[in-house]
Amino acid sequence: MDARWAEAWESYQAAIEAPWNEFLSNAEDLFLERHHTNWQTNEEVFNFITANTYVDGKSIAEKFPKSVEWFAKVKEQADAKSEEFSLS
Repeated sequence: MDARWAEAWESYQAAIEAPWNEFLSNAEDLFLERHHTNWQTNEEVFNFITANTYVDGKSIAEKFPKSVEWFAKVKEQADAKSEEFSLS
């Protein structure tokens, strides 16, 4: 009798484990896609603003090149955090 209960429990676990793991994989894929899309959009906006906003006749990117370096560093850190929390 105990063996049948154990077999039933293992069968139950197998039945719910696959859909749950698939859900987690899909959720992670959506998170990573959103992260990438958000940063891509942020980067495009940042680059547009720094290239097309002028101070004393120079673009922000020209006048303040450190701002471009700063944004690249922030993006790199965000990407690292995203990888750190990755389930794969």
